[in-house]
Amino acid sequence: MSLEGWALGISVLALFVAITKDFILPFMFKPKILLEGIDDEECIENAVEMGGTKSRWVRLRLINERGFFSRTAKGCYIKVLRIKDDKGNKIVPFESLPLPWVSYDNFSGGRYDLGVGEYHMIDLVHEYDNQRILRLKIPMPIELRKQENVKLKPGIYHIEVAVYGDNFNSKKGNFKVKLTKNFGELNFAK
Repeated sequence: MSLEGWALGISVLALFVAITKDFILPFMFKPKILLEGIDDEECIENAVEMGGTKSRWVRLRLINERGFFSRTAKGCYIKVLRIKDDKGNKIVPFESLPLPWVSYDNFSGGRYDLGVGEYHMIDLVHEYDNQRILRLKIPMPIELRKQENVKLKPGIYHIEVAVYGDNFNSKKGNFKVKLTKNFGELNFAK
């Protein structure tokens, strides 16, 4: 076999390896992301804040499902895309920012890896016993944080979120939460 034949063979082999490594394997072996919000003891949690104020948290469960072709989800983060009231009115002003992961420092920009078969809780909304407004744990304009605000008063809210990451396609989810006039009843609406 001539030198040109060997060079051609090695080039074709290198091209095959590169295509397999960069395109075929990542397509086959990618995270299987699931986002759920259900009324269970992990997604709905009562707590006591510093100073003794009672609070109730509604959380999402971000899961990287176990599977033969699954792999670690890299650089995951979740953003709230929009909030609407039960009549379909968009809540404004509203800035789309990443949601905090429960029990993490959240100073790294909210981007974390999620191993195969691992799940983690994400803070979605919460309430305090002395205030009847829906709260998000992201910076919100002062107009949405005021007690007299009528935009986030007791009612049903539709919250659209999306999960992003470095090695999987984004995934959207829609969740309904219900804030009542009584503390301790904040939960996912049916």
